[in-house]
Amino acid sequence: LCTLLKKTKRTNIPSLTPLYLPDQSGRLCQSTSLVYCDNVQYSHKVLDFSRAGLSIFLLPPQLGIQEEEFCSLLPEEVRPKCISACITKVRHANPLDVDAPIVTQIQQTLRMPELIKAIVKIMQHLTEDSDCTRDIHLVLTRILCSIQICTVHDLSHSITLNHPAQDIGVIKLKYELTEESGQYCLYIESARQSQVSMITCKLVCDAMSDLIVRHLESFSKQQSYDILLRLKESISTLLMAQRLEDIQEVLQTLNLRLDTREISYHDQEPKLGDPIPLAWHHRLDQAPDNIFRPQEWVGYETEDESIIFAQIVHPVGSTDATSGKLRTRYRVYIAVDDVIGIVVSSLSLYKFLRGATPPDTGSSNNVERGLVLVAQPNIPRAEVTAYEAMLQLNKELKEVWQLSENEKKTALRRYYLQWHPDKNLGKVALAEEVYKYLRQQISRLEKGLPLQDPPKQSDAQPAPESEPPSSKWQPHFTEWDSRAHSHQQSQKSEEHASPKTGDSSSSHQGSPKWQPNADPSQGKVWMRQAEADCEAASILLGQALTRSIISCHVCFHAYEAVSKAVKGGLMVVCGLRERGGVQENLIHQAMALEAEVLQLRGCIVQSVEVLVNYEASTRFPQPGQEAPAHFFNVDHARVAEKHACSVLRAVKDAILK
Repeated sequence: LCTLLKKTKRTNIPSLTPLYLPDQSGRLCQSTSLVYCDNVQYSHKVLDFSRAGLSIFLLPPQLGIQEEEFCSLLPEEVRPKCISACITKVRHANPLDVDAPIVTQIQQTLRMPELIKAIVKIMQHLTEDSDCTRDIHLVLTRILCSIQICTVHDLSHSITLNHPAQDIGVIKLKYELTEESGQYCLYIESARQSQVSMITCKLVCDAMSDLIVRHLESFSKQQSYDILLRLKESISTLLMAQRLEDIQEVLQTLNLRLDTREISYHDQEPKLGDPIPLAWHHRLDQAPDNIFRPQEWVGYETEDESIIFAQIVHPVGSTDATSGKLRTRYRVYIAVDDVIGIVVSSLSLYKFLRGATPPDTGSSNNVERGLVLVAQPNIPRAEVTAYEAMLQLNKELKEVWQLSENEKKTALRRYYLQWHPDKNLGKVALAEEVYKYLRQQISRLEKGLPLQDPPKQSDAQPAPESEPPSSKWQPHFTEWDSRAHSHQQSQKSEEHASPKTGDSSSSHQGSPKWQPNADPSQGKVWMRQAEADCEAASILLGQALTRSIISCHVCFHAYEAVSKAVKGGLMVVCGLRERGGVQENLIHQAMALEAEVLQLRGCIVQSVEVLVNYEASTRFPQPGQEAPAHFFNVDHARVAEKHACSVLRAVKDAILK
């Protein structure tokens, strides 16, 4: 039937009445008594349609087609209805929060002017249509400007079936995108966490991408389902961007590029612990409230204020939103063979603006790798007015003044450099206004005076300082002014030496190979192997009940299953770049995965710790070690197999679904 529907025009399809299709239990039911899930949030596990005589339509996964696409091919008289058209939802009135980290991140992306240009470029490329560009711009601007975002604690709905009217359950949502009088409101479930979950962010971006594609379908000249799906996936990835470099990376996968001025810089792959060249310092993001991902390469400022290459392992300590953005701490590796790491404040970490590498030449020899970065990396990450920037500074300065003296100095230096006019060549007027305001507020706080409210008029300038800054901060201001001027000179020198836009050397650009990128397909390969190892452990456990000597093999396969599950999970959500010749710390990797995926918090680290303790004893021979066959018994095997199954199930449920 599926093959027939794909090959036959709808007007030529023979009568299919009555049509019987499988429900979630595999039972054949008349198609008009079925409903299909048009949203992953609906499930037969939480919604009970049986009292209304309805069942959920579910196709066998090996068919390779989703229920929604299948139903779109069917004639209307036999088509199951989508759940959304059959139910009424009532959202529970719970507290809203418009200042959550994920809200800030998404709003910054939606304000980026390059976002709309990138979407138009991708649409023209996929649909092979360059017409209606201006109209598409207008539609995208209207949609993105009309989306209001907030988080909700315990986002849930009571669900009522329309015909017949009856309650069929309560669903808890990760997000909800609604439309009211032309305005879109995006509600996101919040668990009072300060870290932005990559999985949650991806789901939210998928929802916004679906909304955008629905509005753009009228411009796509009846493109195929596959083209619209590729467009939706590309837009979703664009919405995950935090900087212009992220947008350029997405376009690069389609051999596209935005026309922006860039700097080509070639260097060998860095090593952990090596000092970052001074020529790179103006490329380090001075914003002190960045979010860092596991495996990400960063700059780490040591106690003597030198900056070296480091790698993020995982966030440490409480991630409660009340702890403040500037109090976040991370474990980082700072040496090639480091497997323990050190715990440092986020204030001492700098995010690299990701760039590009030349194409692979196919040579087996080590080749010089290139990095391409925008010419002005320190301009605001989103278009903001001076008033918005100063209002945000007021909030952050209150937090800064609660820090220790050393942390306070570091935070103020980074804000100072972030908004210094010498480091914002493309936004001098805006930076000058915010920079003066920042100096005023620092002096007021030092003197015990309250913060001043910023002027609301966009063209109003802050009042001139009535008196010079306090003697404590004036020497620091002088030092930071000199540093900003030095960065400006480095930037101008590099711009002068950089190749022109038309230079062929800059035509092949992508992400640096030493910066990790999520690889869901490879992650799933590792997950499949983890399943095989876990199944082997379970089979061997059955044999170990009568032959205790093979209990060591159960423990070995259990550890291998957990190791591959954790690493596969990291590949899916943020990427994994292991260091050659170094035995990676699996407990650290499990902590990183728990920090990235909200649903895994507290689920896997303890099990991993147990199996890591077993792992060392399964390796044989080692000097002075008892043979594993004599050390492990059936009780060890039971514990190992139980923990392996628990970790694998948790990772699969949280990530692959």
